[in-house]
Amino acid sequence: MFQLVWLGLECYVDTPDGNRHSLMPPFPKKSEILKDGGDLKVECVERIAKYKLNDVVTFSPNDLGEICLLFQCATDDIAKSAFEYLKRMGIAIEVIGKQVEHVAEPYGGEIPTSD
Repeated sequence: MFQLVWLGLECYVDTPDGNRHSLMPPFPKKSEILKDGGDLKVECVERIAKYKLNDVVTFSPNDLGEICLLFQCATDDIAKSAFEYLKRMGIAIEVIGKQVEHVAEPYGGEIPTSD
């Protein structure tokens, strides 16, 4: 058995009467008005996909989006840590391409970009 585990986000509204209204896909075909209002909440939840030997690994678009977001957050943290280390070591950094500019942003333009 193979298990893939990742962190996903659950978005929902808790209403005063104790009901929870999900804001996650699949969305209801008809919109719903919450007359008494409610509190919008977002929480991290552990998601698990289980596969047996020879199963085809498939993901829903929402699951794949969550996994990609998790990887992006992790790689951003790794890149920022690497930039900080290189800066402390006095090593010049040249960012090539706009796709990583958001990682270099905390350095206030000290990291040159080339186009």
